[in-house]
Amino acid sequence: RLSRSSFANISLMAGLSQTVVNTIESWQGKLYIGTDSGLQVIDEEQLVPAADSLIDIIGDTRTRCIRHDSRNNLWVCTYGKGLFCQSPDGTVTRFADDNGFISNRVRSVLELSDGRIVAGADKGIAFIKDGKVQLTLGSRDGLGNVSVLSMLEHSDGTLLVGTDGA
Repeated sequence: RLSRSSFANISLMAGLSQTVVNTIESWQGKLYIGTDSGLQVIDEEQLVPAADSLIDIIGDTRTRCIRHDSRNNLWVCTYGKGLFCQSPDGTVTRFADDNGFISNRVRSVLELSDGRIVAGADKGIAFIKDGKVQLTLGSRDGLGNVSVLSMLEHSDGTLLVGTDGA
């Protein structure tokens, strides 16, 4: 685990821009750093900026949550361009409102115990299995406040959803 001061030192050594950091995930020997001004990636061993196609795709879009799943896919939530899934071979899939996804403003992602991925966005939640959206839940489905901030799966399989006010 990185302390605040050690991360600050790594950021300076790696030449990363100074910005608000929302999330950090270690994946395939790199640290993926989601910030208010996009995605930054550094090589964990050499502590230098690392190349990744997601950096150009995401641009300066706010990156809210980054997680890898049990199949070694990297999931990246952006607040403006949707949800991205990068497979271990580098293939990137985008889930966005222009291709039928619930929203382009995605704040959190979680792998459930059954292997499904659930994404929390500003219009509700979406369940993804095998790269396809299976179900979305929003205001028309009874979700009182659709602006999802966080999620947690309880040991009994219940999904707890934290929203902006409900």
